[in-house]
Amino acid sequence: MAGLMSALLDPAALTHAQWLALAIILFVVIASIYFVWRLYRIISRAGKSTYKPNIGLSRVRQHLHTESGQHGRQKETKAE
Repeated sequence: MAGLMSALLDPAALTHAQWLALAIILFVVIASIYFVWRLYRIISRAGKSTYKPNIGLSRVRQHLHTESGQHGRQKETKAE
């Protein structure tokens, strides 16, 4: 452990192979943290319901226009 601390405190003493090993270890640690974070997000979203009925805005507009008599058939009024 003392050798690792002394090597980290004096980066000029590290060889190319040690720098490569350090970069690979750092990459693996960062990738592992990212993988766990993404897995957590996927699992947390899986439990939530995201169902929305498929009534598009065009159907809502069409319904409003037919009620007001602008398009299609007009409302029938009862004459008394």
